[in-house]
Amino acid sequence: MDRSRASDLEAARDALGLTVSQLWIAYFGLGGNLLPAAISAALSGDLDLRDHDHDLLVQALNDRFSDLDQDHPIAYADELPPTE
Repeated sequence: MDRSRASDLEAARDALGLTVSQLWIAYFGLGGNLLPAAISAALSGDLDLRDHDHDLLVQALNDRFSDLDQDHPIAYADELPPTE
């Protein structure tokens, strides 16, 4: 995964005060099928995510931001510049 993608996801998770387990539960509830260890590896930039899985994590994070009456600051895959 592009390191900036991973750092954006991790920064959002941290800002929301979510544990990796809590994020995984939200991701899984949206239809994700990666294991918690894979989510942890993706957040650290050690695992490349398919755009679909990236977008499910973004949706989970943005849903939580919305729950807190904040905008959805994390970009979906199709909103990001292409990676090389």
